[in-house]
Amino acid sequence: MPSPAPRIPRRELAIVLGLAALHAGVYQAICAIKFRYYLYRDFDLAIFLQAIHGVMHGSWFSSIRGMNWLGDHSSLILIPLAPLFALAPHPLTLLGVQTVALALGAIPVWLLARRELPAGPLPVACAALYLLHPAVGYLNLFEFHPETLAVPLLLWCALEVRSGRAGRAALAAGLALLAREDVPLPVLGLAAVALLARPRQPRIALTLTLLAISSLAFSFGILKPRL
Repeated sequence: MPSPAPRIPRRELAIVLGLAALHAGVYQAICAIKFRYYLYRDFDLAIFLQAIHGVMHGSWFSSIRGMNWLGDHSSLILIPLAPLFALAPHPLTLLGVQTVALALGAIPVWLLARRELPAGPLPVACAALYLLHPAVGYLNLFEFHPETLAVPLLLWCALEVRSGRAGRAALAAGLALLAREDVPLPVLGLAAVALLARPRQPRIALTLTLLAISSLAFSFGILKPRL
């Protein structure tokens, strides 16, 4: 059974937020330098910049891929991002969204650690280790990919699964599933975790499973065959 949520100390929260802000600032500065000196040499940033620009103007065609971009990857999360991009239509906006999203993953990591570890500096250290993880840094600096936005959402979903909150877990999973067509796989993994943890309370597991299967059916049964 989930343990009751421990009270969140403001000092620890301030430290975690400070570390996340520092991480975001440093990596966004590196992204700006890379962009300034033409160091984004792959085509992913260009593909998704054109895609979100097309969303703003009612077009779904990618001239880079020569097809409807939703038939390539089901990155529906670009649609709700379009209004934000409209306020600052620049490549650094997408790179900034990616940087901030990955930095915010430190918060659910910290909250999860506070449930599993003794009170003190260890949960904050877990958040710091997440921010220092080479894979997180690589994700941040290698072009732009919508699936990176699923990272903090999946961590949030894991936190809600651990806390036994079905509604919030479903919301986090539903938002994460908008990122790409393969995100249902980790969501199914979280459903398995929920079922193993609470076999007599399968609500969370069933909800996450239905969301993941619906996402797979929509991507591979409708979008890809038609587009």
